[in-house]
Amino acid sequence: MLRRTQTNNQNRGLRSNGTKNTVLVNGKRGKPVDDAAALLGALVSLNDLSRDNPKWLDWKIRGQELLNRKNSDGSA
Repeated sequence: MLRRTQTNNQNRGLRSNGTKNTVLVNGKRGKPVDDAAALLGALVSLNDLSRDNPKWLDWKIRGQELLNRKNSDGSA
């Protein structure tokens, strides 16, 4: 999966856990930290993966956790 891991707190983006800051979007600029073509290619490649593949459920769970965290941070 295309992600850049940052160990400092300069960029604040969506984090996968509390130990490392996995940033997909630069928090200051609002732009992807990876090459746009690489990100687009990764998304398009998802179409090749069968919808009954267990990875889809993993991604859904992880995505829901991130959305829940974002919503709880925004309402505080």
